[in-house]
Amino acid sequence: MKKRYSVKSFDSEKSVDWEIVPVAKIDSYGWQSAEKFEAQAQLVLVREKNFICRMVCFQQDPWADCNENGDRIWLDSVMELFISFDRKSYLNVEMNSRGNKLEEFGSSRHDRRRLEGITTVTARRSGGSWQLELTLPLSGIQRLYPDFDMRRISEGFEFTLNFYKTGLNPKTGLSHYGMWNPIRSDKPDFHRPEQFGIGTIS
Repeated sequence: MKKRYSVKSFDSEKSVDWEIVPVAKIDSYGWQSAEKFEAQAQLVLVREKNFICRMVCFQQDPWADCNENGDRIWLDSVMELFISFDRKSYLNVEMNSRGNKLEEFGSSRHDRRRLEGITTVTARRSGGSWQLELTLPLSGIQRLYPDFDMRRISEGFEFTLNFYKTGLNPKTGLSHYGMWNPIRSDKPDFHRPEQFGIGTIS
């Protein structure tokens, strides 16, 4: 059974009320995860402008060795958004606590191309947690899906997505694999678009 997430719409960034936005808990840990961190995501649509994804992880001192976009981000403590608007090809954005990211697009793990400038990411730490805010402009989606009718991104539109929390601890060598919508496979593999959850714009 795939999970469903209701994406609330707002008229502007200033009108976004995160208090009423549903929370997607990243609480399914697979593949013998050695560590588990409480994490969650929220996603909203600013009408005719962009999607904004806010992610929070309650973790002391997340490791973040990557200082440049496109680096080996997946080795850091990261949170990730995977999202598809045609149920064929999908964008994955992997982000560390410095706000550095890896963007890729394609139809599978083995069919991906590196991107730059599709999204913007800000990050901040506060006590025992860290937070990311990712902005995905509708113009960026149009670049990825040139034949897609952007007017479809309105109330009732469905797409697929998943939220992840993962990392390889450099001190212990131990990995963790947290998911919102569980992925079923023999080995760690977040690149399973057929197992993404469903997002619906409300």
